[in-house]
Amino acid sequence: MKYPILIFFVAVLLILAMWLSMSVGSVNLDPGNLIRSLISSSHQKDDPVRTILIRLRLPRVVLSALAGCALGLSGAAFQGIFRNPLADPYIIGASSGASLGATIATVYGFSLGASASLSAAAFTGSILTVALVFVFARGNEHNPPVVSLLLAGIAVSSFISSLVTFILFLHSEDLYTVFFWLLGSFTSSDYSDVMVLFITTLFGFGFLLLLSYSLDLLSFGDESAASSGVPVGLVRTMTIITATVITASAVSVCGVIAFAGLIAPHISRLFIGPRHSRLFLLSSLVGGLLLVASDIIARTLLYPRELPVGIITSLLGAPFFLYLLYARNGAEQR
Repeated sequence: MKYPILIFFVAVLLILAMWLSMSVGSVNLDPGNLIRSLISSSHQKDDPVRTILIRLRLPRVVLSALAGCALGLSGAAFQGIFRNPLADPYIIGASSGASLGATIATVYGFSLGASASLSAAAFTGSILTVALVFVFARGNEHNPPVVSLLLAGIAVSSFISSLVTFILFLHSEDLYTVFFWLLGSFTSSDYSDVMVLFITTLFGFGFLLLLSYSLDLLSFGDESAASSGVPVGLVRTMTIITATVITASAVSVCGVIAFAGLIAPHISRLFIGPRHSRLFLLSSLVGGLLLVASDIIARTLLYPRELPVGIITSLLGAPFFLYLLYARNGAEQR
């Protein structure tokens, strides 16, 4: 399938999924009458239909799509820079740092609003953790090697995860709140979260697009890229920083959602190959589609109870990833 047609097809699927997500919930609305419901109630400020659509469902649906786009984009960037198909947006500690920040905000509280303090703390924790990983990985070297970044990320993530567990052990009354956030949720979505994530993802996408050709060259190895004039250290650092900021923004508003940033680039690469200028856009759209669909399932599977979105992405993503791994190993053996 040609690239423009594929992009159009996935974009249409994403719009249809968002449309369906707007229609289902505690009050089911006819998808065909959704626009008419909005127009007919536009002059009735207290109309319950308008309240449900505008104040509750629209920000949630848009945020889930944006979060999926952000995770798919950053996952493609991390897999490219580490030349590792197992890399995901959380590979160097973004999720563990966000978890620590969110846990501290939940347990000890800040002077900001509850949602604002949680997002700010999660974002700050994520950025500081990745910075700490860079410090340990770099050592006396100006350009930290990929292996050092991965090992430092594993070590720091394990240490911070232990801190999170220790804090929750001391404050077990907050266990459910933190646990639900750690598995990902869009229940507290609002338009400020949508705006922040939209701006971050848009600028991050543009910047990564500028680096896409250099990332293509890096896929052949550092020496080959350097011989072609690519400033390897600078490109790697800027890519990781940009992808980390995108990931931190997503995690700060919806929690840690597993597999979305790992699976979306894999699916996209199956259709269009490893060329990053194309991979970034398709991975973003596939990630958005994946999270919107997962959010629909999370809200309706055990209604009226709502599951964390991360449970759905893991249940769907883990078997699919194992299938890809099995198919890849089978192809290599043949």
